[in-house]
Formats: sequence, C-alpha cells, structure tokens
Amino acid sequence: MNNRWAAITGMGVISCIGNNLNDFWSNLIAGKSGIKELKRFDTTGLRNSLMGEVTGIDFDIFSPGQDFALAAVKEALNNSGAQEGGNFDLITATNFAAAESFEEFIAAEDENGNIDLEMREYLEMSCYSNANKYLRENIDFLGTGDDYALSLSCSSGTAALGTALDLIRSGKSKRVVVVGYDSLNMLGMSGLSILRTITNENIRPFDKNRSGTIFGEGAGALIVEDLDETKKRDAKIFGTVCGYSVNNNAYHLTAPDKEGVGLIVLLERALKDAGINAADIDYVNAHGTATAYFDVTETKAIKQVVGKNTPISSIKAATGHTMGAAGAIEAIATVMALQHSILPPTLNYVTEDPECDLDYITEGARNIEKANTAISISSGIGGNNSAVVLGREGNIK
Repeated sequence: MNNRWAAITGMGVISCIGNNLNDFWSNLIAGKSGIKELKRFDTTGLRNSLMGEVTGIDFDIFSPGQDFALAAVKEALNNSGAQEGGNFDLITATNFAAAESFEEFIAAEDENGNIDLEMREYLEMSCYSNANKYLRENIDFLGTGDDYALSLSCSSGTAALGTALDLIRSGKSKRVVVVGYDSLNMLGMSGLSILRTITNENIRPFDKNRSGTIFGEGAGALIVEDLDETKKRDAKIFGTVCGYSVNNNAYHLTAPDKEGVGLIVLLERALKDAGINAADIDYVNAHGTATAYFDVTETKAIKQVVGKNTPISSIKAATGHTMGAAGAIEAIATVMALQHSILPPTLNYVTEDPECDLDYITEGARNIEKANTAISISSGIGGNNSAVVLGREGNIK
C-alpha cells in the first residue's frame, strides 16, 4: 500500500444532469446536457440566458448552494459506510458562497444608504464559512472536527480535495468531508458577463469555433479517508487521491499565460507528488472551459507533460461550468470513469482546431479496456490552478 495516498469512500452529486451519483453518471455518459434557459431569475442584460440550472430539489432561495452542498454530503456519507462516532474534518469550496443572501442584504438599503440591522442575518449567511456551520447543524453524523473554507475561484473544488490529502498524510485527520458548491446568482453572472468569459451562443470545448463558457450550479461531495482506517472496517473504496498540486500563474487577472508555464509546472508537480509517471496517466479530465485562449494553453501543457495520445474530455458542455463545485464534480466524474472503464464525452465538438490537437473524446462515451490512473485539472480567474491525480480502487497494493 502507498500510504501517501488516501481513499475515496463516498461520493454525492447535485447537478443539472442529475441530483444523485447514479443519475449524474448515467446522463453524463449518455451525452446528455442540462444546459437550458434559466428560469430562476431574469437574465436580461446578461450575455446568455442558457445555464446549467439545478431543478427537482428543495432549497432556500437565499442560499441554494448551501442546500446543494447539504444534499451532496448526505449522499456521500450514506454510501461511504462510515460508522457514527468518529468526527469528520470539513472542507467547503466555493466561488460565491450564498451570494443571493448578500444581494438581499444590499437590496434592503434605503435611500440614505442605511440598512436595517435586522437584515444582518442575510449578511452572516453570505459569509464563506457559513456553509460549514450550516452543514454541521444539519448533519449530526459529522460530529465535531476542524473546519476549512476555501475560495480559489474555479480551482477551489480540486484544491479542497488536495487539502484533504494533506490533512490525512500529515496525520492531522483520519477522515475528511470535501464539498464544492455554488449556485447561479445575478451578482456572479453579471460580473462574469462583464468579463466576457460567457459565450453568447453554446459552449464548445476545444472546438475551433468556441467563444466562451456557460455556467452551471450544483455540488460535489467526497469522503476522503486514511487507507489504513478503511481496511479496518473493510470499507468500499471508490478510488484514491494519489497526489495534487496548487499554484498561480502570476500572469494576468483573467488571461492565461499563452505558453502554459503555470499549468506545466502544476502538472509536473502533481505527478511527482503522486509518485506516478506521466506515461501511467490513462485519462485527463480537462478544465476545458471553451474560451479561446485557455483551451489552447491547456492543450500545450497536457501535451508537454502527459503526452499527445492520452484521452481527454471536458464535461462542462454537459454540466455547465459549476465554478467552486467544478473541481469536486469533475473529480467524481473521473473516479467513476476509472471505476467503470468508460470515459465521458466532450459535447458540442464539431470543427477541429489545429491548435487543439489532442485525443479529445468527441464521439460519445468511450469504453476502454482498463484505466488505473487519471488527472483532473481546474483553473480560475486570478491565475489559480489546481490538479489532482486520482486512481481506481483496484490499483491499491
């Protein structure tokens, strides 16, 4: 056994293509997309009314993301087989937290700029650490433990998974709940429209005619445990967290370094941290946002570090770019791909781009003989990058 690795014993998903792990996975490999006209709020003035909206689940209109997180964590705990009585550390990851409650707080401002003090609960709800408090109050099974709230733009979910690995390696924790979450809100979508990261048509990762991303919402939760502890209770293991890396391009607020230096260093360090050679990577779950420059930059980095022939997909044309939830949801998709030997497709790919010349999975889900190890990549505004190396249960010795 490699004691530098950690076990994934539970997973849960809320997304626009499924509100549980099985529905999410079935729809993902079937090539279904949940991107449609947004119904929750008026999209007038935004670059696009198409978004990956979650439906079919009850939530508080002022904090939907936190309720997505709650449902995903409950599912992950339920299928983890963890025993009550042990406490969990908890890592939440998000871009916007409960932005809707902050919008409500600001809307209460009178003509003189004063806000009724009774509205403070909405401001408190919008704090990034509130999700940790909310989850512990509503899931007794979590017990007590250390709390962490990460926000590294759209690399947050992947960074949270790496942080869990660090906690377990250091001996500070035996089991950690990781959950990335975000919800579609006017505050966030207005800003992203102004930055012009949103396409005004459809999202087309790695396609020559790509013009930007489309955002979605949801939550992904993973239970990460010390491998030795899982052996004691003969736990089912979905997969392993083998290694990770986090860095920053230090280049530009929104644009990537066109040579991909930050991403190249990221991938090299993630592989080294995992103790895995690039040749052993069987699949790459790319960030793949369908923005003009980033898809080329990511292609260059993958080609240099992992190689030209490794199968790659981006699931964002199915789920939308789920922001702080993206890394967690995409890690779950990657683990399921390894477990089932089925690689999810990249939707809406029509025209080849000579600058994006890797083996993108565009023909539909791809059945493979076996895949043991994969890497999932996340990046975000501000130059944040994170990558995690994941393994299937069967590669534990």
